[in-house]
Amino acid sequence: MSYQKEIREYMTRFGEKEIIIANTVLIDKFEHIPETAYYKTLERLVSYHELAKVGKGVYCRPQKDDVGKLVISGEEEILEYYMNSNKKRQTGVIVGDRLYSMLGLTTRKSDEVVVYSNILDESRKRIGTISFKKIKLRLNAITISTIEYMDVLQNYDRIDIVSDKKIAEYFKHIAEIYDEKVMQQVNDEIHYKKRTLAFLAQILNCFGVENQINKLLNRISTYEMPDVAKILKV
Repeated sequence: MSYQKEIREYMTRFGEKEIIIANTVLIDKFEHIPETAYYKTLERLVSYHELAKVGKGVYCRPQKDDVGKLVISGEEEILEYYMNSNKKRQTGVIVGDRLYSMLGLTTRKSDEVVVYSNILDESRKRIGTISFKKIKLRLNAITISTIEYMDVLQNYDRIDIVSDKKIAEYFKHIAEIYDEKVMQQVNDEIHYKKRTLAFLAQILNCFGVENQINKLLNRISTYEMPDVAKILKV
């Protein structure tokens, strides 16, 4: 069987619009095929409209709509692949402007999406309007929530917060779910600014939550941040 026929037949196993990571398939299924021949075959399949290129090294089998137009994987399929959000073990978490909107902290809409993913095969990747950053963290509910609130605190100054009441509710949520061990694991991986850690400590202290964040801060430094106590008085 020729290389092209072998690759073509294997690609039919993927569903329409299902994400295909070319390098992963090469390593897992076609190590016996020269890399150059493999990628030339993929480009040939694209020219035959049997595959479509979604991004660098990312392909899919296109779907035909009602009028015969080819439709390729979009944001939904790309996020599902890298986040695995509908499965038992989630592999990614959305941060940035899209997260702030999802949390109801802002009415600002953004077409750009930023995702931390632990299955990314490189440190950073961009597919269309989606930017991915690799993290080496096992994701569960508390880890995901910690990454989310740390991202909110890190970028607080540039978020158009809808109201003090809304952010006060979110600060309360942070205090209720805070897990120091998880926060330290997340911080060790993502490396937040000292100012962000001080901001978190102020929130926890306002709600009487014990923490050792001061050990991560510079004792002689003063950190500029919002007055949490004032916000909580709303």
